[in-house]
Amino acid sequence: MSNFTWAGFWDNGTAYQTNTFVTYENVVYVSLSPNISSPPSSGNTDWDIVVYGQGSTYIERTPLPTVTPTPTDTPSVTPTSTETPTPTPTITPTETPTHTPVGTQTPTPSVSAEVTSTPTETPTVTPTNTLTETPTPTNSETPTVTPTNTETPTPTVTNTPTNTITPTQSGTPNVTTTPTNTPTVTNTPSVTPSGLISPITYLVIGGGGGGGANWGGGGGAGQFVSGTTTLTSRTTYTITLGNGGNGATGSAQGLNGSTTTFTGTGLSISAVGGGGGGYNTSPSTATNGSNGASGGGGGGGGTSRSTGGSATAGFSGGSVTGDSFGSGGGGGSLQAGFNGFFPDTGGNGGNGTTSNITGSVVAYAGGGGGGGSTTATASTGGAGGGGNGGVGFNGPGAAATGYGSGGGGGATNDGPGGNGFAGVVIISVATANLGSYTGSPIVTINGSNTVLTFNSNGTYTSK
Repeated sequence: MSNFTWAGFWDNGTAYQTNTFVTYENVVYVSLSPNISSPPSSGNTDWDIVVYGQGSTYIERTPLPTVTPTPTDTPSVTPTSTETPTPTPTITPTETPTHTPVGTQTPTPSVSAEVTSTPTETPTVTPTNTLTETPTPTNSETPTVTPTNTETPTPTVTNTPTNTITPTQSGTPNVTTTPTNTPTVTNTPSVTPSGLISPITYLVIGGGGGGGANWGGGGGAGQFVSGTTTLTSRTTYTITLGNGGNGATGSAQGLNGSTTTFTGTGLSISAVGGGGGGYNTSPSTATNGSNGASGGGGGGGGTSRSTGGSATAGFSGGSVTGDSFGSGGGGGSLQAGFNGFFPDTGGNGGNGTTSNITGSVVAYAGGGGGGGSTTATASTGGAGGGGNGGVGFNGPGAAATGYGSGGGGGATNDGPGGNGFAGVVIISVATANLGSYTGSPIVTINGSNTVLTFNSNGTYTSK
């Protein structure tokens, strides 16, 4: 391959030496002997056509190659020479476009091809020899950009850019990128809306009334309210317990119990307190029991006739009949208080109502027993924790021992009355739906439910 000369287009007046390359009628020839005015042709022995694989001792090449792109082809370079060109590409892409080259390129003996792609793909191929390969490149790449957004809402955007390659005379094709954006937006809310949860069962009881002093009547029971309801999720409900009424001292009436409430969004439950017991003001005068959820018992002693207090939600207190010095018993949430009877025995308190909300059957809100005289047998408080009545000289009435129950009335000669018991709120909720709470309630399990017994003020926040 030494002493070869490239002379360009063949000229009739030029003298050509051996091993001179010329172009004539779009064909490259090499001179085999010195000549002048000898036009190159396939039959002219002064010249040989430069082609691949024709048995010539020279490197032959097919001029005017045609590049035909096929969507599924893979670019390939197939030189017939034993020399191996080593291209060194430099590619800096920011996205992967689809190149569809179209056109016919006319290579020269030495070509340095540079492809500039927009967005930023710039491949550069530099062969290490002066030969011209006949490539059949086809690039078929379809990028899909699918960004994933974990925020709410979640958009999914698919970009499918389309690139068009236009070849030029210099061998440097122009690449035009036309992106096609097809956004798909999917809203996926992740916040659970507020709503109603499974029902709860509740028991709300008002405070019990206090017993009267000095032949005092028994205190009436607080109101008993039970049922089921649904709570609004993530809502705080307030629990306020009604106090039991104080028992009287000296010669006075017992105090009424106060109201228990369970309130919050969409919920307002209340249970009023029981009435206080009556008393004796003088050997011949007695006062009536106070009105309440359940009435307090009438005061005893003397020849006057006292009556038990009226009930607003339960049962009335017992009265005094005849010449009895015995006082009436307080009304319970299930039953009226009993009358005092001759000669000096106080009436029993009315019974309270039972509930199995905790898993056991328990009575709540009984009336207190009426106070008696020195020779009387003590009366009993109603079921649910009503206090017993006092007997003997200055005998005190017993304090109530159960939620919402009334205190016992005091005996003759200024026997003090017993205190009523505070109210309560008990709720039973499926353990799976149990929310949070304050106030240190008593927590027990009843099957699949958790039971909260609030014996002091507190709150419950639904799940």
